Amino acid sequence: MPYITAAEVRSFAPLVVGSWTDAQMNSYFISQAENRINAGLAQRYTTPISPTPLMVAEIARDYTIKLLLEKAVTYEGMNENRWLEMWVSRTDSLLTQLSRGEIALISSSGTIIEPARDDVWSNVKDFTPTFTVLDPLDQELDPDRTKDD
Repeated sequence: MPYITAAEVRSFAPLVVGSWTDAQMNSYFISQAENRINAGLAQRYTTPISPTPLMVAEIARDYTIKLLLEKAVTYEGMNENRWLEMWVSRTDSLLTQLSRGEIALISSSGTIIEPARDDVWSNVKDFTPTFTVLDPLDQELDPDRTKDD
């Protein structure tokens, strides 16, 4: 199930969508936006996420509209558009925060979606090195190492 439909994009920004057909939007713009979202969220969650959380739908909408605007407005001369850059920067920041776990991903029912992957763990947290952090030539084996263990 896609994160957003062409009809939703069209209802949010009818002037931006213009003459693009739903098939064109689905095959290029929406799929590109979803790929970008999945790439960002795959670090922490199992993708694609279904049902679509509202925050993910918002990110999908923003990326899709950004791609449409780039194609329609800045395609010819690749004009610089500060408003578009700020908007996409905000969306990028939101996706980064979600992928790092800085903010919670909330389902449409209001519950927190638990990450599929936990943080990295280590089986050597209590490890005490045998040698010091000195230069290798100055390192010496601890003479009472067996008593320390």
